[in-house]
Parts: sequence; structure tokens; C-alpha cells
Amino acid sequence: GIAPIGERTFYRERARFTSQEVTTTRRGKRAAYVSQPFAYLDQTTPRHGSRPFERAHLDHTELDLVLVSSMTGKPLARPWATFMTDAYSRRVLACYVTFDPPSYRSAMMAFRLCVQRYGRLPQELVVDQGPEFGSVYFQSLLTRCLVTQLDRPPQQPRFGSVAERLFGTATTQLLNQLRGNTQASKTPRHMTREVDPKRLAVWTLERFAPRLSEYVHEVYDQMEHPALGQSPREAFEQGMTLSGSRSHRLIPYSEDFLMLTRPSTETGTVKIHPSRGITVNGLHYWHESMRLADQSGRVVPVRYEPFDMGFVYAYIGGQWIECIADAFAQVHGRSEREWNLILDEWREQQRQHNQKRITINGPLLAQFLQKLQGDEALLLQRKLDLEEQAQREAILLKRPKTPEPTLSAPPRIELDLTKISRYEEYR
Repeated sequence: GIAPIGERTFYRERARFTSQEVTTTRRGKRAAYVSQPFAYLDQTTPRHGSRPFERAHLDHTELDLVLVSSMTGKPLARPWATFMTDAYSRRVLACYVTFDPPSYRSAMMAFRLCVQRYGRLPQELVVDQGPEFGSVYFQSLLTRCLVTQLDRPPQQPRFGSVAERLFGTATTQLLNQLRGNTQASKTPRHMTREVDPKRLAVWTLERFAPRLSEYVHEVYDQMEHPALGQSPREAFEQGMTLSGSRSHRLIPYSEDFLMLTRPSTETGTVKIHPSRGITVNGLHYWHESMRLADQSGRVVPVRYEPFDMGFVYAYIGGQWIECIADAFAQVHGRSEREWNLILDEWREQQRQHNQKRITINGPLLAQFLQKLQGDEALLLQRKLDLEEQAQREAILLKRPKTPEPTLSAPPRIELDLTKISRYEEYR
């Protein structure tokens, strides 16, 4: 037989394997990442940039809070928050709350909020491997805004420690103190009706979003950060003083910038039809300038607002023109996400009727939308979009219509018949 090795030989061979290699072999790369040694940085190596707006982190998280409907008061869902954080000062540059899962729309709104508050965008943006950050729209938006994208390595959250630490701080200091937080639901076997977050939830999105924004911009911004030895606001102001304002990076928050952030179609252009106008996302849009003879058959750039499918914007005659959908009454106020749900169900019903070629017809689509009023997925998405309407109007420089003054009832006049003069008796 084979003679067994000695004890000293066994431990000598065992010592050749590091703990990380053993953990990788036994439990995988994710488990070994915890014991991975960190890299020492030289004193001249700025880990998070050398000035404000040099580098920022953009990331999403699902908040540990259940929100309710502003109309019915019933629980809806847990919202998603998108944070853009300055790496140098740890200051929150933008905070956007929505019910929709992470998408390019959340990144677009974060860009708008950052420019609305600070009038500029970071020079470098650190993002993870999410599909929304690899889309053509996101790449084009960064190119137009002169922002360089830096991708975090997959399955290595330490590279996003700036954003991840903010998530934990906001949860501990704010969310866990509100009614409807999901601390109890993390251990469902121990949860009872008295602590069920869906029964305790009272916050609506319209009320919660401004409070979260106030926390990150007024409370967290003035608290001393342990990694800085000062507050993010102080670090930001000190960095801006030392590095300069860099006025050439300023971006005015105007309709031109909003148009710059709006997405386009896959091709980026559409062809003008003399009678139907242009077709975007299966809908026909029209403007009177398309009636001109020199515009017929032209291919023009097009963009749309993803939160209202009733309008698109076509570049005609050297300017962006707002075009109205032919089914405006049915699609006005509907978001792109809701419209995609409608189209998916529309196509599925057409396939069931053995129609090989599926086209969108305005009147027929209007009848179909009436039938979909009871669809659960559409009703839920419609309800979530309505909850976010006030927040989006504030970002898009749109003010809600002021209610018409109510006419007060005329004062009631009491008549004393004994004091009225009696001239004659009627016979």
C-alpha cells in the first residue's frame, strides 16, 4: 500500500494554499471576496477624485418602506431610489424616487435633478453592470454631456462603497424611523399583524419624495462624515474654493437641456408622411408644418418624453416642434412603460386571432384600451404613474393648473313681514 505522509508534511503542503484560494474552491468567488486583501494607495493617488464633480457614483436601491396610494390609502409597493453621489465630498447631487424598477428613465431624471440643483454634471460617472447603463440612450447621453463612464467590476461591491454606504445610512437614520418600514418583514416567521408594514404604511410617494430629498440635502449634507472629518457640504465648498468653479462646465437648466436628455427611437429618425405625419412607438403624430410640400418624405430626428406618450418632438425647419398623437385622448399621460404593457397585450391578442402582420390602428386601439381598463397590470402601472405625476411636473418646469375660484353663496337675507308696508288689499 501507499505509506501515509507525515504530519509535518501535511501541514507544510496545507500552508501553501491561502485562505482565499481555499474559500474560492469550496464556496465560490463571492464568498472569497470578503477575505480578499485590499490595495494600499499612495499618498498622491486620489481614491475618490481630487475635487468636487470630478467623479460621481450613480446607483439604484429598493427602499425598505411600503408606500400607500394617495387616493385609496391602500398599500402599493416599495419605491426605488436613484442616488447620484459626489465621490470627493460624499455630497448627494441628485435623489429621484419612483415606483418603476431601475431603467434609463431613472438615470435621465437623476441627470435633470443634478443640473437643476447645481447647474453642472460630473466629469466621470461610476456605474455598475446594470442593463440600463449599457443602453444606447445612456451612452449617447453621456457623450452629449461630456461625461466619461467608469464601469464597476461585477460582484465586487467595494468599488461602489460610496453609494452603498449612503444606502445604509439613509435606511438606518430615516427609513427605519418611519411607519411602514420593512424591518419586521425581514423575519417573516416572527412577524405579526401588529407590525406588518402593509398595515402600518401611511406615507404616499408625493409626501415621501420631498422628505427624502430634504434629508439628503439638508440633514445628511450637514452631518460630519467619518471618512472626511467634516460634513459633505463643508468638503464640497472647500473643494470648490480650492479647485475653482470651472464655469465652462456649467449647464443651464432650460428646455434645450430637457430636450437633450429625452430619448429617441432605435434609428433616431422618422419619415414624414403627408397624411399620417410621423410614427413613433406604434403611434401616429401630427403637426401642421408637416402639411408643407417640402416636408413630405423627409427623414427628421425625433425624441419623446417617456412619461407622456401624447407628445413627441420632431426637428423640422431648424427647430424642435411638438407633435400631438392621433389617439391623444387615449395615450395622454400614459408613460412609456405603461404603453409597452398595452402593446404587448395588443400583439398577443392579435396573434391569437392568427394575424401574421400586426399594425397599430388608432380607432381600433382606442376600443382596445377601453377593454383594458380592468387589466390588473395596467391598473397598477397607471396608479403608480399618477402617484409620481406631481414630482415629474416639478422637474419638468411644469406647474399644475391652479384651481378655479369657487363662487361663494350669496348671504341669506331674513325678511320680517311685520315691517313691510301694506298699501292695499288684493281682491
